[in-house]
Amino acid sequence: MVSMEFLTTPKLSYRHILTLLTDTFLPEELISMAARKNYSQPRDTAKDVILGLTPSGQGARQPKEGVVGFAQPGNVKAERATNDRVPYHVKKPSSGQLYESLQESSDPILDYHGSTQLVTTSPYIRVSDYAEIRQQISSNRENVLSMSHEINKLRSVTDLQLKNLMIAVEELKRKPSVDALASCSAEIKGLHEKIRATENSILRDTADRQSKLGEDLSNRFLTIENALKSQSGKLDKLDLKVANDIAGRVRAQEEQIENLNKKLADELAKQKSRFHQINEALLSFEKNIEHGRSKIDTTINEEIQRRKLHERSLVSRIGSIEERLNLYIGTTLCTIIVFKIRREMQAIAADKGKVNMEGLLLLEQRVTRAQSELQQNQKELSRELGNLDDNDAVKKLKNRVAHLASVSDHMTSTQEQIREKVDKQIPKDLNDLAAKTDNITKQLLTRLNKEEEERFLAIKELQEAFQKLQLRDSSSNGGTTSSSNKQLQRELDECKVAIKKLAESVTTVKNVLDKKITDESRKVLFSDHSFDTC
Repeated sequence: MVSMEFLTTPKLSYRHILTLLTDTFLPEELISMAARKNYSQPRDTAKDVILGLTPSGQGARQPKEGVVGFAQPGNVKAERATNDRVPYHVKKPSSGQLYESLQESSDPILDYHGSTQLVTTSPYIRVSDYAEIRQQISSNRENVLSMSHEINKLRSVTDLQLKNLMIAVEELKRKPSVDALASCSAEIKGLHEKIRATENSILRDTADRQSKLGEDLSNRFLTIENALKSQSGKLDKLDLKVANDIAGRVRAQEEQIENLNKKLADELAKQKSRFHQINEALLSFEKNIEHGRSKIDTTINEEIQRRKLHERSLVSRIGSIEERLNLYIGTTLCTIIVFKIRREMQAIAADKGKVNMEGLLLLEQRVTRAQSELQQNQKELSRELGNLDDNDAVKKLKNRVAHLASVSDHMTSTQEQIREKVDKQIPKDLNDLAAKTDNITKQLLTRLNKEEEERFLAIKELQEAFQKLQLRDSSSNGGTTSSSNKQLQRELDECKVAIKKLAESVTTVKNVLDKKITDESRKVLFSDHSFDTC
């Protein structure tokens, strides 16, 4: 990983940057290969000869003349070298091939250096490219890590070559020829010199490239600093612009607030005038209520007086009829014509009940009408007062509306009293009959409503189906309606007309049934009342 000190410290010398890059990117294994003198493990003479180190222990013993010497099989080093021995038929890479592989592994480093140089030499770097620069730095780190892995691979290949060379040296030790050993040692020294030259060139190229990379990074950091300075200037200009915009908006808001205050004052004046109008309407409405109340009282009193006079006349007529009946029974007839007497009494009772019931029904209709008008006006006034603000005048108006509510309650109580009087005059059988008729009317109404709902739903389904067909035909034919759709529209219109006629006929039937039921109930009421009087 790249040291954070190198990224966060802007003022570093070239030597310091090179040291950081070398410590960061150069693998420790390559550095340790150039310093094998401090090798702490037990040394092998052949290995020391190959690596060019100072040999440890005694030198090679000269063989006796005429005697061939072989290595003892009990030698530990020979056994350790032969455990991983490579067969002779396997082709070993030469030093030239090893040098070419090292150059091929160093080519990605050169390519990476060229790419970073192209990026850093661009004259225009925008402030919006900070994220791309950070991404480039992270990619540079990844490339350096991959480069270190490749160097590790090269080190492993080099170790393998050294190991093979050591194995070859061990094999040469076993051979009896001194010339072969000398030629092998010379070849080993040549290979060792080539390896050292290759390592030195790799180290030198790596150091140069890393120094160039450090310079490129420092140049890029300078460009980034310049871009940051230019961005700070742009931000200052933007702050000034934002401040000016905010000041203009504040002024516009103040003007809007002044306009809203003017509109609010005008609205308050309109509300005051409307409030005066509502107050005047309430006063006139109270006068109308008082006038209607006085009218209702006068009509009730007149109706009571008329009923009393009618009852007196009926009583006098009944008394005269009884006297005539007694006289007729006592003097002339022995048999009573019950039918005629009963018929006459029924007519008298019918007249009386008709007059009483019609008066009561008219009175009840007037009271209900006045009560409905009063409730409607009260709702309108309460809704208008709810829209106004709370003040003394509004409270007075609300008190008056509450007074009107009490008046309406009084009217409902008087209406209930009138109904109680009517119920007292109506017999129980008539109440049962009225309940039956009400039940029948309710059933008829529910059936009619159900039928109307079913017809309405059917019409709605037909309309939805027709609309779907229209949409489908318009999408397929490009908006042109076909003859089948026109025919379906015509049939649907005819169905609508027929349903309207059916609804009208149903309403007429309902009205006729209501009238018949009311007439029959009145007839039954009059007949029962006449029977009771008889």
